[in-house]
Amino acid sequence: MGLPLHIDRVSVMRVPERIARLYAVVTSHPDEGTYVAEVFDAAGNRYVELSGYRTVMHPDDAVDPESLKTTHAALA
Repeated sequence: MGLPLHIDRVSVMRVPERIARLYAVVTSHPDEGTYVAEVFDAAGNRYVELSGYRTVMHPDDAVDPESLKTTHAALA
């Protein structure tokens, strides 16, 4: 599991005039170890671009599974 480590840039192109269904398209750049995420609406209008997103590995044993039950219950 990867956790956020770094973002080079966040660009906001527009703000929706009303609540709309938005879609994220994420592209991996394995040679750089980064991702680009873009948020679009159904008409293809781009709202946000996140570039240079990098993650760091999350060790499997770093979180006690019992303590996650409380978090999962609160979010349900």
